[in-house]
Amino acid sequence: MASCSFCGRSVEGFPYSCNECGETHCGRHRLPERHECRGLARVSDRADEDAAFIGRTEEHDRQDGGVIARAFDAVLEPLRRLRR
Repeated sequence: MASCSFCGRSVEGFPYSCNECGETHCGRHRLPERHECRGLARVSDRADEDAAFIGRTEEHDRQDGGVIARAFDAVLEPLRRLRR
C-alpha cells in the first residue's frame, strides 16, 4: 500500500500522484498547495501564457497539432455566436 509523501500515512483507496513534483499523496494532500509542492516554484517562474496549462509547454501543443486550442475553439464557438 502506498503512503503519502507529505504526512506519511498509508493511502487508502487511490493514491494521487502530483503532476509537478511526481510524489504520491493522500486525498488530503493531493493538491500542490496542500503538500508544499516544490514544483509550484517552477510553475510561478513560467511565463503567463505557459502557466495556463501547468505541465504543458508551447512545444507540447505544437507536437500534438494544437489539440487543446481546437478543443477550446469548438467549445467556445457557440458562446461566441450568442454574443453577436
